[in-house]
Amino acid sequence: MPPRKSAFVTLAVLALLPLPVFAAIAAVQGVGALQPAWIFVVISAGLVAFVAVMSWSLRRMRVRLADGRITVRASGYRRRLALSALDLDAARILALDPSSEWWPRLRMNGIGLPGAAVGHFRASRWHRKLFCALTDRSRVLVLPERGADRALLLSVEKPQALLEALRRG
Repeated sequence: MPPRKSAFVTLAVLALLPLPVFAAIAAVQGVGALQPAWIFVVISAGLVAFVAVMSWSLRRMRVRLADGRITVRASGYRRRLALSALDLDAARILALDPSSEWWPRLRMNGIGLPGAAVGHFRASRWHRKLFCALTDRSRVLVLPERGADRALLLSVEKPQALLEALRRG
C-alpha cells in the first residue's frame, strides 16, 4: 500500500528548505557569499536526488510468502521470518493510535514521516521491538513473534487475506 500524500509533501518540503536559507544568506551578505555557485547547484541536485530515491523506495513495499517464510521489504529494509516463528493466534488487525500499545514510539533505525513508518522501532512498552512497514495506520496487521517481544506491523491492502494465508501456511 503506497504511503499517503503527507509523506511525499514532507519530502518535498525537506528538499526545498535550503532554498530560503540560501536566499537569506544572499540577502544579508550579498550575492558574492554564495560563490562559487556550483555549491548551491550540487546541494540542490543532491536534495532532489535524495527526494526522488526516497519517494521511489517508499512506493516499493512488498510482502512475500514462500517456502514457509514471510519476507517484508520496505525502503531498503528487509525482515525475513519463518512462519513457525510467528504467533498467529495472537495476530490481529487494528487501528493504531498514539495510545495504542503497538504505536511505534522510538525510531531505532528507520524512516519516520507523516504517513509512513518503515524500519526498526520501539513500542510504547520500550522493551518491545517492532519492524514496521506502515503507510496506513487505520488497518494494521500486527504479527507478534513467538517467545520474543518482537512484532511485525504491516500496512497491506487486504490484511485479513494475508492473515488467512499465513494461517494456512
